[in-house]
Order: sequence, then structure tokens, then C-alpha cells
Amino acid sequence: MQKIWKKQLKIHKSQIIELPDNAKILCVQIQKGIPCIWFIVPQVESYGMAKRKILCLETDEQWETISELKYIGTFQMMSSTEVFHLFEER
Repeated sequence: MQKIWKKQLKIHKSQIIELPDNAKILCVQIQKGIPCIWFIVPQVESYGMAKRKILCLETDEQWETISELKYIGTFQMMSSTEVFHLFEER
């Protein structure tokens, strides 16, 4: 059995979040004006936690190692005037 969980994010260029070590990120979307990620976790009684580095880049923003990042998804804020792209650093 598996569960789908959610975690709220901040709009920072770089942030460290803690997720269960076996979590698989599904997507990023806006919920009630806040960016959130949804992820799958096997339903087990105990699991370890892992720190993961998340990057939030704006459209047209340059980043040196973008090809080395794992794309999670794109979301829009402020009535679609701000567009952000979420990546995980491997």
C-alpha cells in the first residue's frame, strides 16, 4: 500500500526540504495560493527522512547546471504573471 502526501514550498531560489527517504515526487501545483509538491510514500510503519535540495527558477533565469537537475514541474503565481520551474538537485 502507498500513500500520497503533500508538502508546502516557499518561493526561494534554493531550499532544503525533508521528505521520507523513499518518497517519489509526483508534481508541483498551487493550492490556495501556495506552491505544494505531492509525493508517493510506501505505507510503512517507519521510514527515514532525507534532505532534498529544491530549486525554483523563473522563466528566462540562467542557471549553470540546469541539465544536471531533475525537472519536477512548472507553476504560475499572481494571475499567471509569474512563472516558476521547479527542479531537484541530484
